[in-house]
Amino acid sequence: MGFRAREGWRVLVLCGAAAGFAGGTPDRPGPVDAAAKPPHRVFPTSRFAMDEILSRPYTPDVPMGCVGARLWASSPQGWAFRDDTHWLYLTNLRAFEIELRDGQGALQPACATYYPSHVHMSGAVRAVVASASFTFPLDNAQNPLAQPFRPEKRWTCWSSGRREDWYAVDLGARRPLTGLRVFFFDDAPSGGCRPPEHLDVERWTGDAWEPIAAARRTPERPAKGENVLAFEAVETDRVRLVFRNAGDDFYTGLYGFEALSTAGNRPNQPVAAAGLEIEADKFITADDALVSLVEFRNTGQEPLELEARLAVPLLFSADRSAELAPSAGPAGRSWRAAGSGRLHDTAVAYRFGYSGTQSEQFLAQGGDGPSLAWKLAPGQAGRLRVALAIDADADAAERALAGWLDRASPLDTQRAEYQAWFDANLAYFDCSDPWVRKMYYHRAYNLRKNTLDPQLGRMRWKAFSEGRWRSNWYPNVISYGAAHQIREARWLRDPSYWQGHLRTFAENEKPDGVYPSHVRPSGPQGGQYTDWITSAAWDGYLVHRDKPFLAVVADKLAANVRGWQKVYDPDGDGLLLVDDHWWTGMEWQPSFFAFSGYKTDPKDRMHPASRDRLERVDLTAYNYGNAVAVANIYDAIGQPEKAREFRELADRIAGAVRAKMWDDADKFFYSLRYEDKRRADVKEIIGVYPFYFGMLPAGQGYEAAWSSIVDPDEFWTAWPVASASQKCPAYSQNGWPTDRGGSGCMWNGPTWPHANSIVLTAMARTLRQARAAAGRAAAPPDLPIDREHLWQLFYSFTRAQYREQDLAAPWTGEFYNGDNGKWQTAERDYNHSTWIDILLGDLVGLVPRGDDTLEIDPLLPHGMLSYFLVDGQHYHGHDVTIAWDAADGPDHFDDGRKGLDVYVDGARVASSERLERLEVRLTPRGE
Repeated sequence: MGFRAREGWRVLVLCGAAAGFAGGTPDRPGPVDAAAKPPHRVFPTSRFAMDEILSRPYTPDVPMGCVGARLWASSPQGWAFRDDTHWLYLTNLRAFEIELRDGQGALQPACATYYPSHVHMSGAVRAVVASASFTFPLDNAQNPLAQPFRPEKRWTCWSSGRREDWYAVDLGARRPLTGLRVFFFDDAPSGGCRPPEHLDVERWTGDAWEPIAAARRTPERPAKGENVLAFEAVETDRVRLVFRNAGDDFYTGLYGFEALSTAGNRPNQPVAAAGLEIEADKFITADDALVSLVEFRNTGQEPLELEARLAVPLLFSADRSAELAPSAGPAGRSWRAAGSGRLHDTAVAYRFGYSGTQSEQFLAQGGDGPSLAWKLAPGQAGRLRVALAIDADADAAERALAGWLDRASPLDTQRAEYQAWFDANLAYFDCSDPWVRKMYYHRAYNLRKNTLDPQLGRMRWKAFSEGRWRSNWYPNVISYGAAHQIREARWLRDPSYWQGHLRTFAENEKPDGVYPSHVRPSGPQGGQYTDWITSAAWDGYLVHRDKPFLAVVADKLAANVRGWQKVYDPDGDGLLLVDDHWWTGMEWQPSFFAFSGYKTDPKDRMHPASRDRLERVDLTAYNYGNAVAVANIYDAIGQPEKAREFRELADRIAGAVRAKMWDDADKFFYSLRYEDKRRADVKEIIGVYPFYFGMLPAGQGYEAAWSSIVDPDEFWTAWPVASASQKCPAYSQNGWPTDRGGSGCMWNGPTWPHANSIVLTAMARTLRQARAAAGRAAAPPDLPIDREHLWQLFYSFTRAQYREQDLAAPWTGEFYNGDNGKWQTAERDYNHSTWIDILLGDLVGLVPRGDDTLEIDPLLPHGMLSYFLVDGQHYHGHDVTIAWDAADGPDHFDDGRKGLDVYVDGARVASSERLERLEVRLTPRGE
């Protein structure tokens, strides 16, 4: 895969090194200084450091957290960015790698620690390096060496065009081997990789590859998953697997490779490089620079020969050129290599340099990039700095590189700037539950990581991607999850994030007014997903009151509502139709297959046997919410006549949903076949989506729909909520049980964060509406749900977002198994749900409103958290702090107070001994 950049953009690389540094030890900075409390917080202890909260060992499972406006990386291993680098929608690039060698061979980091702002590496070991006859561009030959072994971390030779391929591992030194443990990748039924028909093992003798006869194979024939090959002990530094790929069309893939020895030791474990101390850091800056800093010291008694090569083989096209230019300076000799090339239609330039005093230094151009070699005397230390920047203007790229490489401590600057974003935008949060506390900061990090600011073509505003990893789809600005992203981002102090995301869609509507499935700099792309982006515009305004902004977008939002009704309500009954399960964003919803007996089309297993169009509960509810939002917006900006049109439309939609989609016997909302209005006789999670938008009047029996949701025989699984009722014949947690079919995204049972977000918000709204109705009537509505259900679902959803239930490993993916809570896809840091919005707006209870009343209405059940604190939440132009300290515990805040306290702009304005609803009048701001 090449690196395709916008025409007129330039990519520059600058590298430099200097011998020696202060004190002769690596300049490793400590944690970010959080001593100064931001002025919008009340409590002196309201300080946090994202690097400390979210640090963990850095493995290929752990994605890089720091990002630029357009540039990010998935999980690049090595000293720099040898792979997994991405620019906007161009993925899986090898930007540059620093290849380090001593006199005995290649070196790699001994260990690495992930921090959100950077990755720190320490120590050096003999590199264990994999190579292959062919590697599919979305895979990596090094992946199978990294434990734990998981299918998503794979190498494949898919599409090599050969019937025989090989995979080799250089162990870095001669080792005794008695066997291999390999894991074969199999993506049946839809993919192109299977275990090979035949497998041979070979070792390198120094001159040639020699077969190793395996005495025992378990299983005898190559099979999916683990395979063990045992043989008589041999010594070698390299081993190779040779595959005869299965059949005529399939290829081989591995996701685990481990060498074994007689003592049970694992020879592919790296060996430390003696006499060499290395500390290194790499990060991505907010202004789109890749930076790698390496510091080294000779701790031995003899001189060390070292070589550093800047490898950039995939960045430049074939017309790459370079020239060497030696010069003299006050510190001694200085060397620099300059080169130029083409990056598709974009000019590329790089510089690589080293300065120092040793006479042994020299610089040479060779292979795929310039290299530097020198001798390091005992006790001597050195430093290597490398950076790459991308910018539309070459001079701006040069300034960015110089700005980072010329600083005394670039890492200190990076850590401080990264932390400053959270200090400026995020309220401090603490509570008695460690899972909830850490998830708050993980979800804030997740939002920041998926922020982009292209300022290119039709993408002029800040926006959010759906996810940033090895994919050319998820990094897009996608409509289906956009309303979640707006609601989550509305809690940031800077409203330009949610407003920019909304404007990106509003300014890229399709001709019919419907938002496209995704947006790129060239403009709207693809078809559409069901969405409620327009509804979220009002949600954002309820936190950041900005009427001028509403005035700018109002007519665009109105066109979106009209477009949905005109195109997707051809019979004018108010109910919107969907003709294909793929553009719901909820693939394999059983309702689309209900009229086919849940069978698939024999000629196209990705579709039902009968292509029925459905009037859907979800899309209809979404456009009801859109219509209500536009009516509210027109009222807010003083255009009541326009508001009336959308209020009447919303009433018509709500009446149709209640009259036609509600089944009074089953107490549930069903989708309908468009042609005959016959219901699709299957309960899906979308049956409670109308509650999300407040469509249903309280106390008229509709609350009974929640009985199915909390029923353990229907939706309330061990890890709720299921995407379809367990009573559905097509229900499954891991496939399509009624017929051949299925794909990577299944909505026939698994639990989806997208749906849980809607269900939690809908549940909270139902509880509040029921309580309000009870205050107006003699008999309160009969509710099958309570605050405990809300907390149970929220807490289950929270715990699921830690892989393997490990508090050190927050992991927000796409969907998970409702029986065991295990993620079913490889995505991580997936930005397609809300969590902060539910915590702050519902459980803590800062209820967004359109008037000047601050409403605090915690729905947290009594006894669930002994304390919590939200300090410095920006709301309606004010800074709000909410503190809860239960009466039966210690004085957690050390302020002599107990109960619930509310502060506005630093002053306490309301208190209660209990968790209960409070109201405070605010001074109008932010109009």
